[in-house]
Amino acid sequence: WPPEGRTLATGHGSLASRLRPSGAIRLWDVSTGKLLKTFPMHPAGISSLAFCLDGGQLISGHVAVRHKTGVKKGEVLVWDVKSGAVIKKLSAPDTITISSVACSPNGKWIAATDTNGRLTLWDRQSYRVIYSSKSGRTRELAAVAFAPDGRTLAVSDQVKTVTLYHLPSMEKLFALQSTCRNILTTRFSKDGNLLLVGGLGGSENGKAEVWRGPRDQ
Repeated sequence: WPPEGRTLATGHGSLASRLRPSGAIRLWDVSTGKLLKTFPMHPAGISSLAFCLDGGQLISGHVAVRHKTGVKKGEVLVWDVKSGAVIKKLSAPDTITISSVACSPNGKWIAATDTNGRLTLWDRQSYRVIYSSKSGRTRELAAVAFAPDGRTLAVSDQVKTVTLYHLPSMEKLFALQSTCRNILTTRFSKDGNLLLVGGLGGSENGKAEVWRGPRDQ
């Protein structure tokens, strides 16, 4: 959702062909359900979408594409919402599939997690990588979220851990141990005081937890 709250962005990936998956981004008017815009088709399926706070740019994360000659690694794209054109393609070393993307509320950073267990942070102005964690972790990273003040980053692995980092130092603040068996999403409340963790519980049922954010610790 962009800040004005009247537009919804959706993305999908067609996996009908393992050799040629494809993804499309569409913008919808929430009040009428009318399709507003369809972005040019991308050759890789979409795994995550995030509007930047100013509403002028949309960040998309993509899955890896398998070709007959090998695998094209997942990437992060920055789109101009008005024109539907790609402004920048971002990539990180050893990235297989992007699992989650986020744009900081202060407009300074773009963050992405991937299935190789890597967290990457880019400067939004220069698109330079300013932080990249080591890959090869035993747990895939599943979700990333910025606190509203832009000073805290929450990163969830796919199992039970949510780690909070200070920005811009990327110093680890603390880790939360969720009871979700498989974390799928992480979000801060608008005031930054609460952290929502959503995933799977027992018998594959959905589960959500609400934690007090770093300001209350």
